[in-house]
Amino acid sequence: MKTDVRLTDAGFVAKMEDGRWIERFDLLDLAHELHAAGVASDDVSCGDWRKGEHVLMSGQQVALKFELRRLEARA
Repeated sequence: MKTDVRLTDAGFVAKMEDGRWIERFDLLDLAHELHAAGVASDDVSCGDWRKGEHVLMSGQQVALKFELRRLEARA
């Protein structure tokens, strides 16, 4: 399920293509919630800073995808 993840003042927000939103302060908590919702690591996008979007920093993107892949491997 395609999902966009962005930074907010309160942490991170994920908007899934089916209209659901998940908002978490901690990035690893967000990864666990996304995994539980059936979102695959390859379906996560983190925006484009050139479009003025509030994107995750590269280290945050790596951490999110790494945790999702780790969770997928355990399943």
